Amino acid sequence: MNMSTTMLFSPKVWLIVGFTGQALFTARFLVQWLVSEKQRSSVVPEAFWWLSLVGGLTLLCYASYRQDPVIMLGQGMGLFVYVRNLMLVGKAKRRAAKRRRRAAPAVEPSPAPLDGATGPGPHSHSHSQPRQSAAAGAARSQWVDPASGA
Repeated sequence: MNMSTTMLFSPKVWLIVGFTGQALFTARFLVQWLVSEKQRSSVVPEAFWWLSLVGGLTLLCYASYRQDPVIMLGQGMGLFVYVRNLMLVGKAKRRAAKRRRRAAPAVEPSPAPLDGATGPGPHSHSHSQPRQSAAAGAARSQWVDPASGA
């Protein structure tokens, strides 16, 4: 075996892997506690699930090295729960984004002013008046309907 292979199977390296996994796994509770305290309500933030997943995977690797079926089973089963919860979080984010897009008012482009100005300026009223549809703008003498030029 070469040096890197020997180091990979070193008990010290695997102790570091095990302690790192346990630290990540424990950090999820600290994150959950801090977020809950901040919001003054019991909350499970997304970071909880990410720390659970990464910590669980790290501990599963450590358990595999140690050939400990009890830890392997416990961490392996937990991974499904963590991944599923992350999928649900992602689905909720997509639904919320879709609702925000639906709720956002459709903003039509502001018709060009008659005076030939190309953007907001001292004589342009686009910054002080609500935007109007092209049909409403054509009805007023100061606006030009961009589609018809009238």
